[in-house]
Amino acid sequence: MTEQQFTFTLLPTEATVTDVLAHDFAESLQEELPDATITRIREDPLNQDFGATLAVILSAPAAISLANGISKWLARRSDAKLVMRRTDGDGKKIEVTVNGRLGRQQTEVLIRKFFDGEQS
Repeated sequence: MTEQQFTFTLLPTEATVTDVLAHDFAESLQEELPDATITRIREDPLNQDFGATLAVILSAPAAISLANGISKWLARRSDAKLVMRRTDGDGKKIEVTVNGRLGRQQTEVLIRKFFDGEQS
């Protein structure tokens, strides 16, 4: 089965808020995708937080569940701004930024663009 890797970076607010958002996002995705490997990445090894970037590795068919999980989480966390990154099958890097304040419909359009391979 083919695996896909995605990275999600929460754009900084206050360090404690970003840390809480990253923790909440990781837990939310793990509930939605119990078979996925989700790892928080520390950008600065000297920092004491666990990092605001999550790496998610999952099987290709689970991408729909991942999209749903992101959409649900952003609907609950309008205070979050998330940069989503992946590399498509042709090696093209895709990056889309989503702001939780956009509302559910606009958020879902941006998430669809991300999974369809469009830049935003």
